[in-house]
Amino acid sequence: MAGGIKEGTTAYDESSLKHDKLVREASEKAYEILHKKYPDLRRHRKVEKKYFLDGIGACAPDGGAWFYRGNLIAAFEAKKQGPRGNAIERWFKNAYVLAEINSRCPLVTYAIGPGVVVDGPIWKTLYLGHQGKYNVFRDDGPSCFLKEKGFSFDEILHNMIDFVEKEMEKEMEKEIEDRF
Repeated sequence: MAGGIKEGTTAYDESSLKHDKLVREASEKAYEILHKKYPDLRRHRKVEKKYFLDGIGACAPDGGAWFYRGNLIAAFEAKKQGPRGNAIERWFKNAYVLAEINSRCPLVTYAIGPGVVVDGPIWKTLYLGHQGKYNVFRDDGPSCFLKEKGFSFDEILHNMIDFVEKEMEKEMEKEIEDRF
């Protein structure tokens, strides 16, 4: 059986593009809200070349890469998975790249579609990377939220704000520790 995307088809459909847009727009709104509180917070559409070994590499999470004073604190990704397929393979590249920048890998993924159910492709494929913990923020690695029928704008927005706020608390604690 040949893998990958079949000739004449695409990895995207209308609902996956809508989900990508939802995550992107929620990220833009979350940044608008949080940047007022944290003026040193930055959101980039993609990770700048300066973060890569010899400037070689690429990573452009759907919800952007978030930095506080040059430190990666969050990245948000949208994934839609059918009952079969390989949509999640690109997730591993982003996770690897982000872990090179911040070993904790503060990647939060919002996965939808029939492939996110228990024992579905995303659930199985990401199980090890998420230590079997879904729909929670993990302190020691990437987080993944699964919802077969999709998320609302407000669910994603509030989830992003909560995640960034927690990461900002950690960054501020580090700053205090570094002073002493």
